[in-house]
Amino acid sequence: MPEDYDAFRLIYETYWKKVYNYAQKILEENLLAEDVVQQVFVSLWERREFLQIENIEGYLIKAVKFACITELKKRYRCCAAQDCVINCKKTDLQTDDHVLYKDLEKTIDKLLCPMAHKCQKMFRMRFEQGMDNRSIALHFDLSEKTVRNKLSRTIGIIREKLKIEGYK
Repeated sequence: MPEDYDAFRLIYETYWKKVYNYAQKILEENLLAEDVVQQVFVSLWERREFLQIENIEGYLIKAVKFACITELKKRYRCCAAQDCVINCKKTDLQTDDHVLYKDLEKTIDKLLCPMAHKCQKMFRMRFEQGMDNRSIALHFDLSEKTVRNKLSRTIGIIREKLKIEGYK
C-alpha cells in the first residue's frame, strides 16, 4: 500500500498541472477544471489495482478529455433550459405572449410543488432571483457541483413534465 501511495503521489505531482491546464482550456472555468481533474485522479486511485496503463500521460489526457466532454454536455443541457427561461423574461412581451408567459410560470410553479423544498428553492434562486451557482452553493453550504447537479435534475424533470403538459 505505501508503494501504491508513493507511486500515485509521484504521478499526481508530475501530471496534475499539465492535465489541469488541458481541462481549463477545454472548459474555460478554473473550478470546474479542478473538479474534473480531481475526479480523474480519484478514479485512477480507486481503480489502481485493475488498470494496466502503458502510457500514463496519454491515459490521463484522454480521461480528462472525456470527463470534460461529459461536463460540457451537462452544461449545454442546463444552459439550454436556462437560456429558455432567461430569454422568455427578456423578451419584449406582447399581450398574448404575456398571457402565455404567465401560464408557463404557473405551470412551472405547479410542477415544482411536489419536488423537495431545497430543489424548489435552488431553482427559484437561480431563475427568479438570477443568482449564480456559486452563490446558491454558499447559501446552502454545498459544492457548486452539487448545486449544478441538483439544478440539472430539476430542469430535466420540469422539461419532461412540460412536454407532457403540451409545451414544446
